[in-house]
Amino acid sequence: TTSYRFARALIRDGDIGLVRNRGAIERTGSAPWTHCCVFCWTRDWSGAPRVLLIAESREWRGGQILTARSQVRRFPGRIDVMRPTCAPSIAALAADVMVRHAGHDYGWATVLKAFKQRLALLRLLGIVGTPDTTENWRELAEWYEPRDCSQAVCWAFRLSAKKENSAWDLVPNRNEMFVEPQHIGNGAVSLLYPGLVIG
Repeated sequence: TTSYRFARALIRDGDIGLVRNRGAIERTGSAPWTHCCVFCWTRDWSGAPRVLLIAESREWRGGQILTARSQVRRFPGRIDVMRPTCAPSIAALAADVMVRHAGHDYGWATVLKAFKQRLALLRLLGIVGTPDTTENWRELAEWYEPRDCSQAVCWAFRLSAKKENSAWDLVPNRNEMFVEPQHIGNGAVSLLYPGLVIG
């Protein structure tokens, strides 16, 4: 693991945190991640970063903003820090989108769909792999729609990319309704620093 003090200096707006945890999704999945969030900074009057935050959608709580330090203490050695391969402007905008999602309900229905996608019938019908085809970013800008953690992160980046007129996609060829943390971890991201797991 890497100390929080060292990791903090490397993280920028829009980096993604993937949390290794024990839960129902992990027991039925093929990857260790069961939760995801997006890092963002508060800034002083000069624009210098001050407090590192995370924006997430959490069960029982919905969209919320927390200090990164509190989550490192809660999940020591369990947070993988990933950097999306998009332009920094897209990542920063996605962080803003996640912040705006705070206060909205959690998407329990999408959790059920995440389990259903493992059924062979859905895979045979091609439902799971149906890519997002929305072209107009305004059609995605529904802040109030309930989302689980991975759907919220994927939606934030897709909305941001479309606003920037970019074809970049965090999880290519997969409908955001069926995105799980493992898909984000295996998508268009890279480890921020070799072995960077803050704890």
